[in-house]
Amino acid sequence: MPTAAASSCTCRSGATFFTATGCGAVVGRGVGAGAIGAVVVICTEAGLSLDATLKRVSEEFGAACSALADELALTGLELGFLPDRRQALRNLDLRTNIPGVRGMVNNLLQADKYGTPIAQALRVLSAEFREERMLKAEEKAARLPAMLTVPMIIFILPPLFVVLLGPAVLRTIDALSPVL
Repeated sequence: MPTAAASSCTCRSGATFFTATGCGAVVGRGVGAGAIGAVVVICTEAGLSLDATLKRVSEEFGAACSALADELALTGLELGFLPDRRQALRNLDLRTNIPGVRGMVNNLLQADKYGTPIAQALRVLSAEFREERMLKAEEKAARLPAMLTVPMIIFILPPLFVVLLGPAVLRTIDALSPVL
């Protein structure tokens, strides 16, 4: 059974999910905890138990990322036969060792311990994941002008100078050629 690496997992399509950001939606590169968290929230609000929810989520995301789907299905089975639900969730965290999954597992453990509704706890977690994704996107956008400075100097300014100064240089040469 495939398991995830230290901070990411590779799907059939070669896409990586659950990177150090901890989450992400279905954004062309892979499936993240944000997308899975949304489906888990929908399933739990619809009245499914946690093990039925994990089974349903593993079915939904099986084609997109079989490694994650297998881990979620295994956790759903463990929830059914292990006497302690917390142990099944901890096993998921240990098998994957991914920050996004760790956050979801900790959130589920706390919801179980304090009696908080799972859907409400996961909704808050999804909002935090979205906020973190937005911050990372804003950081990348802020770094973009600095990264574009060198290519612009090398590739755009020299042709611009040729186009702007070329006619002036040719007129100067034409004007000075009878004198010389």
